[in-house]
Amino acid sequence: MNAAKRNRLAWERRNLKANFPGFEIRFPNEPKRTCATGPLRTNCGRRYVLWIPLGAFPNEPPPMYVIEPQPLRNYRGKKLSKVGASLKMHMLDSDAYGHPRICYYRDNVWTPNVTLYKVVLKGRIWLEAYELHKANGKHIDHYLPHM
Repeated sequence: MNAAKRNRLAWERRNLKANFPGFEIRFPNEPKRTCATGPLRTNCGRRYVLWIPLGAFPNEPPPMYVIEPQPLRNYRGKKLSKVGASLKMHMLDSDAYGHPRICYYRDNVWTPNVTLYKVVLKGRIWLEAYELHKANGKHIDHYLPHM
């Protein structure tokens, strides 16, 4: 890992720690394993854990997965990992372990200036919309219109 990326990750670590206590950047010296991960609590008090592999970050938007609790289910009780990529649910295909992948940023509008703070914030907003979906059945895009 080059010095510029190491410095960026050090800055991102401090920024995440200040804004999302419990979030951390793990394995910063192992490029293939480097990730941001941590818990978030929604307004109704439910706890979720996000996992964000940072392989090509900041040059590409990193994938973002909900890894706890598992399995996440939609309003009708179907596992989100079985829903697959869905515009209505702001999701891409799940990983090999069935963790739902949140769609939060279009590749064509991503810039290396986007911070992990903003990525995690978008994950937090998605989780709030997910809980509303669970409560009333409206798709996530009802709450989060596409850019």
